[in-house]
Amino acid sequence: MALRGVGGTSSTSAVTSIAVSNSNLTGTTPQSGDIVLIFGVWGGGSTKNVTSTGFAPPSGFDIIKLNLSGNIFFCLYKVAGASEPSTYTISNAGAPGDYVSAICRSYSSESATQFKAISGGFLGSTTSPGSSTNLPVNAVITTAISDLVVIAGVGNQISNGQLVSSQTWTPPSGFGNSYIQTNDTTVSFSPVTMSADKLAVASGNTGTLTAGFQFTPTANTPTVDICSVLIAISNSSTSSATVAWTV
Repeated sequence: MALRGVGGTSSTSAVTSIAVSNSNLTGTTPQSGDIVLIFGVWGGGSTKNVTSTGFAPPSGFDIIKLNLSGNIFFCLYKVAGASEPSTYTISNAGAPGDYVSAICRSYSSESATQFKAISGGFLGSTTSPGSSTNLPVNAVITTAISDLVVIAGVGNQISNGQLVSSQTWTPPSGFGNSYIQTNDTTVSFSPVTMSADKLAVASGNTGTLTAGFQFTPTANTPTVDICSVLIAISNSSTSSATVAWTV
C-alpha cells in the first residue's frame, strides 16, 4: 500500500458544501480499488453529519463534537471505482458553518482494501502559544504487515478578534507524508486539519502514539480547540485491524 495523493481545502465563509481536492502526487486520480479518506473540522454550530456521494463514515463512527465551540471532527471513506474525479464535494446537512478545513488522502491497494478501525485520542483545548501540546491517540491492533495507520488532527481558534498567525504539527515518530491544511489570519477563525501516515505497519498493538500541535497568536491568547484520532486500514480482505471507539 502506498500514498497515491493528498490534498486539502479550507474556507472561512458560511458554506454548506465545499470541493476537496486530491492533488494526486503521482499525477493520476485514485485508481480502482484504492482507499480514499476525507476528514477534517467543520465549525460554527454545524453539528450534523458530513456527507459526500459514494462515501460513508466508518461503521459505528459518528462525528466528534469538540469541546468549546460547536466544532465537529468528521471522517468519511470509500473504495475507489473504475473512474474517480479529481475533487470530491462534501456537504453538511445543518445550517452553514463559519469555517471548514478538510484533507483528502488516497492510497493504492494490493488487494481488497478495507477500512478497519478508528481510535479516539486527545479531545480538548489549549491556550499555550509557542509550546507544543501533546495529542496522544489510543492504540489499534493490526494483523497484517501491509496494514496502514493514519493519524489525523483538527483544530480551530475560537476567540473572536484574536487571530492565529501560524499553526504547526509534529507527527509521531516513524510517521511520514505529513500534510497540514490551514487558513491563518484571514478572519477570526483559523481552522486547521493535520495528518500523516505509517505504511506497512507490522502486526500487533501500535501502542499509544503522540503527535504535537503548536500555534502562534497575532495578539492576545485565543483558545484553540483541538482533537486527534488514529485510523487503521487493512490491505487484505481477511486481516482485521480492530479497536473499540473511545474518546
